[in-house]
Amino acid sequence: MIYLGMVFFVICTIGILHVWLSRRNNPYFGLIIPSLNILISTLLSMMTTDFFVAFYVLFTTSVPLIIWMGIYKICRIYVNKKINVQINKMRIKDL
Repeated sequence: MIYLGMVFFVICTIGILHVWLSRRNNPYFGLIIPSLNILISTLLSMMTTDFFVAFYVLFTTSVPLIIWMGIYKICRIYVNKKINVQINKMRIKDL
């Protein structure tokens, strides 16, 4: 039971880190965790000898990638709205 708690804690920590990185002004910071996910899933699928097992491993380990990219997209929409508000304020001041 303690291992389940530790796994949950690690997943929550990585999720919070991903949201924090995705909300930075640099858009590439938010792509670090999905890139690591792609790397790890590719390496895991290369370790198998059977094609169908490799495809299954690649598919199942890439499911979190969809979640990471969804979080990234939502955070980037928030950041872009914030930047657009600042640009509109600057335009009004320039007039």
